[in-house]
Amino acid sequence: MRLTCPNCNARYDVDDSLVPPEGRDVQCSNCATTWFQPGKRTRREDPEDSGTAPTAPRRDLDPALRDILREEREREEQLRRAAATVEEQEEMALDQAPAPRAQDRRPNPPEEADAEAAAIRQMVEEAQAPEASRRHGGRELFPDIEQINSTLRATSDRNAGEETTSDIETMDRRPRRKRGFRIGFFLMVFLAAAAIAAYSYAPEITAALPQAEPVATTYVAQVNDLRFRLDDAVQSLVARLGALAGM
Repeated sequence: MRLTCPNCNARYDVDDSLVPPEGRDVQCSNCATTWFQPGKRTRREDPEDSGTAPTAPRRDLDPALRDILREEREREEQLRRAAATVEEQEEMALDQAPAPRAQDRRPNPPEEADAEAAAIRQMVEEAQAPEASRRHGGRELFPDIEQINSTLRATSDRNAGEETTSDIETMDRRPRRKRGFRIGFFLMVFLAAAAIAAYSYAPEITAALPQAEPVATTYVAQVNDLRFRLDDAVQSLVARLGALAGM
């Protein structure tokens, strides 16, 4: 069903079920005008009957219909505002478009001033450079005495430290060598004494430990064999020395 406001001619499309057959009061969301909207049954009646029919009392607008009308009005207002905003932006863009081009063509005065100041500063520095080199040229020909002295001190301190370290290491090595020689010497003396004692006291060891008799017998036999060989070697050496002395 289409509703048309009698005041502002605003049109609204609503469902037929929202308007009962006997009709109802509706309100325009645009101009807030209220009027009675007849239903389908009322429209089918004759014009004479409808003209003589008593005017129905006005009732409050249904909240659902009122919400629908309000939404329609808000939507139309939003569309109008959006269209007006787009038109204003297009007009502003057309009016302001040539301005950046004119600004681009113009040089930036602060940038030019900075460039000129930098060029002048560079020229002054280049002019002062030869004078500074002349002043300091004579000094650079001679070496710095303080630097040489510091280098010599560092070298002497390093050499002294190395000598001290080497002396300490040498002093540490000497006791170690003496200690190692003593340990080795006493170890050989102990082994020789143990071998002599085992050879001399072989009968006593065998009597005390009968299970050690084979080992003791073999050891004594090997020592006797070594003694005989040593005796023969000494005798042959004495004979050779005697022969050499007789010649």
